[in-house]
Amino acid sequence: MKVADLSGVELDYWMHQHACKVRGTTETREDFNKGYSEGKFQFSTDKPLLYDLTTTYQIRVQLLADEWLASTTNSSFYGETPLEAACRLVVARSFGSEVKE
Repeated sequence: MKVADLSGVELDYWMHQHACKVRGTTETREDFNKGYSEGKFQFSTDKPLLYDLTTTYQIRVQLLADEWLASTTNSSFYGETPLEAACRLVVARSFGSEVKE
């Protein structure tokens, strides 16, 4: 699946995989689903996370023609919200432009 098409729970799953990669841990899809059902791992709607992502990864966010663009010097991704665009950019940076479904 193209990272540019990720949204909602799928985007949250891949952000969770990125967080596990950064921490040097692994968790199964079942672990994610259990935590997600408990209200954890809601990355794409966690508005305070946008600040952390923009500062950690030096992401610039701007509104262009009714879509949000998150960009760095090397890549960029659009989204319906600034956080969605930034999450897509982080996932792509960690796993490439396509991920397993």
